[in-house]
Amino acid sequence: KEQEYMCHVYVRRDGLSGVVISDHEYQQRVAHTLINKVLDEFTTKYSPSQWAGMKDGDANFSQLTEYLSKYQNPKEAGAMTRIHSDLDETKIILHNTIES
Repeated sequence: KEQEYMCHVYVRRDGLSGVVISDHEYQQRVAHTLINKVLDEFTTKYSPSQWAGMKDGDANFSQLTEYLSKYQNPKEAGAMTRIHSDLDETKIILHNTIES
C-alpha cells in the first residue's frame, strides 16, 4: 500500500511472479485473478527452461494488452464480479422497497 495505490503480488512455486498496481477500489480477488490468468497464459507460451535466459523485452506477450484492457473494468472481467455487483444492486433495491 502506497498512498492511493495498492500493489498486488503473487509468486508461484515455480518462481514465476506477477504484480498488479491498482487504486484502492480495485478488488483484490480480481487483481489476483488477472495475475493468475496472465501467468498461466505465459507458461503455456514459454517453458520454465526459457525463463532464465530471458531479458527485459525478450518475451513477445501480446495477450497481456488484451488482459489489461479487459480488466480495466473489473465488473466486466469476471462472472463472480458481475454476480457480486448484481447482488449488491439487488440488496439496495430490496432495502429501499422494505423501507417504503
